[in-house]
Amino acid sequence: MKYLTNEIITDAHLIFVISSDFIFYQKKNDKRYQLIFNTNVANTIFESDSYFDYALLTGSTLLLRSNNGDGYIFDINNKAIKKIGIELIVPQVRSSIFLCYFEGGIFTRLYGVFNLIENKSVYKSADFRGRIILDDKFVIGETPENKIVCYALNNDNVTMLWDFDIQSLKKYIDGYDEPHNSELVSVIGTYTDQIWLHVKDRRLVALDVSTGNLQYEILLYEALGIPQHHPATNTLIYGDMHLDKINGKIKSLSWRYYWELDLISLTATIKKDFGSDYNNTWRITKSKFYEGDKNLYFIGTTKGETFSKAVGVFDTEACEVVWYDEPLSESPSIFFSNVPQCSDKHLGVLDTGGTLRIYDRFE
Repeated sequence: MKYLTNEIITDAHLIFVISSDFIFYQKKNDKRYQLIFNTNVANTIFESDSYFDYALLTGSTLLLRSNNGDGYIFDINNKAIKKIGIELIVPQVRSSIFLCYFEGGIFTRLYGVFNLIENKSVYKSADFRGRIILDDKFVIGETPENKIVCYALNNDNVTMLWDFDIQSLKKYIDGYDEPHNSELVSVIGTYTDQIWLHVKDRRLVALDVSTGNLQYEILLYEALGIPQHHPATNTLIYGDMHLDKINGKIKSLSWRYYWELDLISLTATIKKDFGSDYNNTWRITKSKFYEGDKNLYFIGTTKGETFSKAVGVFDTEACEVVWYDEPLSESPSIFFSNVPQCSDKHLGVLDTGGTLRIYDRFE
């Protein structure tokens, strides 16, 4: 697969979404914000004084959040945009039917489940923090008390199934031999009958989805054969962890490493080590995974820079970077902060200076 620059869009703002057939982005024009729907010709579909700070593609629908709190649905097929029946909405995660959101201010925040088809809320709770996963059967999230809580979804009925106290896990010892209670880092996802969590200190934990019972607790540095307090171990906290349900693996580009955990055998393997020379090799900051795709799409550095100046593609089968571009290498104050988005035809990445770069993909 090769990538060639197709389009450079300046004054892009905060959001963009790419699919096989279109590029959707926001552009600032003086004090007005335009939503642009670009197939072969760029068309303005919405213009306002407020901007959109979140966009999520689900099927033929784009979910949007305005900075003033209004939620919108854009129907791609009909080119129609309408408000969602929630005053304040931040899309968190979604399934084919439901959307998790929160509403209210910092001190009055409620998390909820919203039925996209019926256009109504089916559940609200003050229990959740922002780390939530969702499918058509259940919603799982973290509470302020550091517990994982699971609710079953059945149309308008939401029933609590179980909770799990993260602090019940074994305390971890830091580099100064001080004990600390376990804390949730991220919810990785669900595989078969398990939910996988990333927990301090570099631990992977599996809970039974039906009961919340602890099934596995894996010390990542131990499984990968790295000493606990070795400098290289600290790099395992960097990078995103991706759940590959098709191949039954957790995959991660973690700063200097690419590693995999086989969810059947529970064996962890470092597949690629970019080496210890920080100034002359890759350091991966963030990556994007698409189910069924062998590649990870990433931003990172090659010369020890403080911020990500490069965008690239890592082949998880060949275990090598197969393409990259460094368009910001000569720009001291501009960098990439968000992962690339990719379709079978395009790859796009937005920099902090408001330039959206679109690359064509071809064999």
